[in-house]
Amino acid sequence: MTAASKKNFADIREDYQFFAAHTTEFEQDLQSYRQVLSHFPIPEKPLKFLDFGCGTGVFTSRFLSLLHLPPQELAITLVEPDAVYRQNAVHILSAYTAATITDYAHLPAETASQFHLILSNHVLYYVPDLQHTVKQLLKVVHPQGMLLIAMAGRENVISQFWQKCFDRLGQPIPYYLAEDLTACLDEYHPGYQRRKINYEVNFPDTAINRRKLLRFMLGDHLEQLPASEVLSLFDPYACKGQIQIKTSHEQFLLTSLDVLPMNTQDMIL
Repeated sequence: MTAASKKNFADIREDYQFFAAHTTEFEQDLQSYRQVLSHFPIPEKPLKFLDFGCGTGVFTSRFLSLLHLPPQELAITLVEPDAVYRQNAVHILSAYTAATITDYAHLPAETASQFHLILSNHVLYYVPDLQHTVKQLLKVVHPQGMLLIAMAGRENVISQFWQKCFDRLGQPIPYYLAEDLTACLDEYHPGYQRRKINYEVNFPDTAINRRKLLRFMLGDHLEQLPASEVLSLFDPYACKGQIQIKTSHEQFLLTSLDVLPMNTQDMIL
């Protein structure tokens, strides 16, 4: 698996932090993961956990807290192409395991590890080859393990911003969406489940703040677009001095276990 990413976070770290501080996305993801994990019988201990695209490790720490495992019962492997984020994640997550954390810029193709629990939370948009990545993740998940993926599709407001901006640039969206993941899973693991996660993005409506969120969304592509045109994308969401966006993404659950951790009424099959 290549270490490259289609999006360089090194230049937009502050913009990502702005997004993280003004969205309920992470809380909603964790609430859903809590339900899923409460039904997950750990195959063996120590539990081998892989976070594919761990970022800063902050979300991962909150996710691992849901497991309520003592440090000697958890082994952690991290994959993150950004060295600064990866080092920060190792530092934060060292409190959750008694073992040395294994960390990679990319998941080695030759890895023989079988992970009981794999998380890839809002990461697969940016991988160079989605099919290859999905096949690799399926290869390293334990036969009684579980793979959790969060990813937004075309109904998501940010995805719609992408569509409008890249249409303006005369090129296709350079990132993958949930529909692309669905096509891969239909071929490689058709027994998956998925659930819709509703969340909000709310922040004070200023041009500076609009640009922060746009830089997070678009990275280097933002400078290629007319400023007034892209800033106006937020106009439909402006209300009383705030930008208020209500949108959704999807969580995907892949497991060979005969359990249904997600409520049937929430499933999209």
